[in-house]
Amino acid sequence: MKAYWKDITRTIKKGKKRFFSILLITFLGVTMFAGLSAGCRDLRASADDYYDRQNLYDIRIQSTLGLTNEDVKAVSQVKGVEKACGTYSETALVQAGDLQQKAEVTLLDMKGFNQPILLEGTLPQSASEIAVSQNYCTDAGKKIGDQVTLTAQRTSGDEDTSALKQHSYTITAIMQDAADLIADDGAASFRSSQSAKYFFYVTSDALDNEVYSAIELSVRGAKNLSCFSKEYQDKVDAVKKQIEKEIREKREQARYDEVVSDAAATLADARLEADTQFADADAKITDARAELDDGKIRLADGWQQLQDGIRQLNEQKKSAAEQFRQGYVKISDGYTQLASGEQQLTSGKAELKEHQVQLNQGAATLQQQKTAVMQELSNAEIQLTQGQQQASDGKEQILAQVSQIQTQMGDAWPQDSWKSYETAVENGSTYNSEKTTFQTDLKTRIEVLNAALDTQILQLDPNAADYDMQKQVLEDRKTQLLQIPDGMSTLETQYESLQTTLFQLETQKAAIQTKKQEAIQQFTDAETELNIQQQQLSGAAAQLEQQEQKLTSARQELGAGLAELKLQEQNANTQFIQSRSGNSEKHRQTESV
Repeated sequence: MKAYWKDITRTIKKGKKRFFSILLITFLGVTMFAGLSAGCRDLRASADDYYDRQNLYDIRIQSTLGLTNEDVKAVSQVKGVEKACGTYSETALVQAGDLQQKAEVTLLDMKGFNQPILLEGTLPQSASEIAVSQNYCTDAGKKIGDQVTLTAQRTSGDEDTSALKQHSYTITAIMQDAADLIADDGAASFRSSQSAKYFFYVTSDALDNEVYSAIELSVRGAKNLSCFSKEYQDKVDAVKKQIEKEIREKREQARYDEVVSDAAATLADARLEADTQFADADAKITDARAELDDGKIRLADGWQQLQDGIRQLNEQKKSAAEQFRQGYVKISDGYTQLASGEQQLTSGKAELKEHQVQLNQGAATLQQQKTAVMQELSNAEIQLTQGQQQASDGKEQILAQVSQIQTQMGDAWPQDSWKSYETAVENGSTYNSEKTTFQTDLKTRIEVLNAALDTQILQLDPNAADYDMQKQVLEDRKTQLLQIPDGMSTLETQYESLQTTLFQLETQKAAIQTKKQEAIQQFTDAETELNIQQQQLSGAAAQLEQQEQKLTSARQELGAGLAELKLQEQNANTQFIQSRSGNSEKHRQTESV
């Protein structure tokens, strides 16, 4: 043992420079590692304390169809949920200098989550007041008391779906969003960055909305844990699973039924109103038809009487003056009946015109209702399509992260088991077995890679000048590989959740299509009924036209009969005069004889 220490002492004396250089490098490395390790812990502790003070949420729930107070109540009753609050936000456009930027307009609730930091001014109290972020004031050159104008984003064509009651507001406060990672003048957040550049806050009086855009909630006991710890993540994940298991499907179906029932109620009201108008039109058409039938009978009677009069006048050409008087009386009665028939015909035309106007009004009302119902169903379909696009974008981002991990592992990546798991999830089948197989293969291959790295570390030359740097690189590589299973587990959960969401949205979209087809069929039936009513009115108009022609013919025949009667009367008078003259002549001859 003595010889061993002598040998060490001799070696140090022979290479003093190299020994003290290695000692100094080791000392600096240990000092650097200790400083970085302590700094990271302090940063995470400070960030966690900041999140607790600003009351940042643990879980955020969003829905393409919006969320209601019933959803908030249901979430609050889930085991593990400490507090749940509904919130509303939307993206608007605001002018900042020469550029038009996006701004996230959020409902200000100082009793809710994500409490913003008041930097200057007073909180908004009325619908015309607004709080803005510091970076907006810097970019736009605004200050407290200035006006800011918001423009709603258009979601489909020219349709405005904004819940903002007005567009112009007075700035009363400058605030910093608690979760703003890219705050220009403040501390950076450790959470994901926002899509909007500016953050505005308004009161509930400035919004006209019946639903929430999201529900934010805190997990019981999570505040006492570091938000960067595995214990925190496990506790939050447990509540997420509890929400998905207990209320997710029920509340999604309830909200879907509520939206569809509103559209169905509108359609039912439109159908009821159309049926009522159709019934009224049917009753009026029936009355008109009855009156037309009465007029036809009366006209036939008048025509028969006129024919009888003409025949009697033809048969009694040589009758006396009393018979001619009776003929005139009958012709006069025919004219009276003809006038009555013409009056009834005029009334029938007026009523038919009125029925046509009512039918046209019913058709216009039906078209308006059809347009409103189809627009509402199309809006619901657009919202579902947007939800599908959002879920697909999220899924592509997750697969991109998996691709990065695959590139990091190279040939060691378990491609076969990953492909089996991915296929099972995409097909919507049971994937627990494939998932377990993939996770096992992944851990096994990482262990092999780490073992290879350990071998490389052991093979390094401790006396090499870059020994510590090479060793640190290999150690960092091991650390990265050890983090892959946890990262993949999180990505798998998100991937499965997004795929399930896509299946659900597709089912809801198919249901909307079915409702749309049913509405189209119902409106088609109503339009067919209107066409039938129109055909009936056209038939009645044709019948009136025929009756008018018959009355015209009857008037002409009455005029001809009257002229004939006068001519016969004249002939009879002439014959009577001639007969009288003949009788007088005979009488004179007799007297003469």
